[in-house]
Amino acid sequence: MRQMDYLRMPGNSGSLVEVLDLGEIRLQAQSGGWFDTFRFAVEESKKRMNYDILVIDSLGALELIAKFEQPREEIFRLFEWLRSTEVTTFMIAEMPVGQYQYYGSGDTDFLADGIIHLKMVEVGEIEVQRRLRVVKMRETDHSSSYFSFYFKDGTFYVTRAITDF
Repeated sequence: MRQMDYLRMPGNSGSLVEVLDLGEIRLQAQSGGWFDTFRFAVEESKKRMNYDILVIDSLGALELIAKFEQPREEIFRLFEWLRSTEVTTFMIAEMPVGQYQYYGSGDTDFLADGIIHLKMVEVGEIEVQRRLRVVKMRETDHSSSYFSFYFKDGTFYVTRAITDF
């Protein structure tokens, strides 16, 4: 919530955001019933807040807490259910540094409708920039180039990356 206040999100961020703790949901779940408990918590939250955007931070934490017995099948079920909610869902997924083949875990690449990659890039000897790239966005015509991404004076900016300093 402090971060939202710092970014000057409109209104009282406490009344615009509801945090569902994945660890708490796991504790409330009956043995093996984490998905039903998670789904119930999200649906009840949606009724209360009537939101259009859901952020799950992060897929890795969810996988760890849920202790998937069949990860591929259960993640598929999760994505199918999320689509049925008609809510735009952002699922945060960590990615190893260095050479990589997938964004997030390999299964989520194929299930996700869109993948946005955010990374830090060293520019010169002392400068570091955030770079943003739309890797995948179904049913859209988009650039697959990296763009500079920054926050200044209460506004986010995405611009062509400048590499010569």
